[in-house]
Amino acid sequence: MSKIKISIWFAVLFVVVALLKSTSSAGVATHIWEENHLKAYPGQDGTIDIYLQNMVGEDDIVFLVDYEENDGGVTSLDKKRYEVPLGRSDVKVELNYAIPGDAQVGHTYNVRLLFSTVSPETEGGIRAAAAYGRVFPIDVIAKPEEVLPSPSEAGADYTFVWYLIGVLVVAGIVVYFVMRKKNN
Repeated sequence: MSKIKISIWFAVLFVVVALLKSTSSAGVATHIWEENHLKAYPGQDGTIDIYLQNMVGEDDIVFLVDYEENDGGVTSLDKKRYEVPLGRSDVKVELNYAIPGDAQVGHTYNVRLLFSTVSPETEGGIRAAAAYGRVFPIDVIAKPEEVLPSPSEAGADYTFVWYLIGVLVVAGIVVYFVMRKKNN
């Protein structure tokens, strides 16, 4: 092999070894994403649950959460810094939303968050490790009409039960008089 090929192989090996040390499995999981929009009607509010994870690596990490886009200001975060210990995948971020009462049906609010990971240093500083951008689209839909139950669905119909009780009472009376007549 030529010296150039050997140098390239060593360079590739060096990069791979350097990257292995910095490999982590930090991530962001949620049930709302670009292909699975949240459906909400005007005036509705609620919470989108987002879970942060730190499954592989050597250290605990910190997620810094910030807005890249908050279309219409329909969402809010309670806090923007989350500590995620090594081995955890259940650190919850609550993204609160409130759709305005005059929101146009058919409109989509796009909310984009940036999740930056940082590693706490032993000397108190921090260094950036990775960042994840996530979009949380919210589609405005018409408010579903409340369907009132029909009178027959409102409560159970006990007509048959009352007829059965009436028949049993009449049968009991007939049996009573027949037995009384036989005894006389």
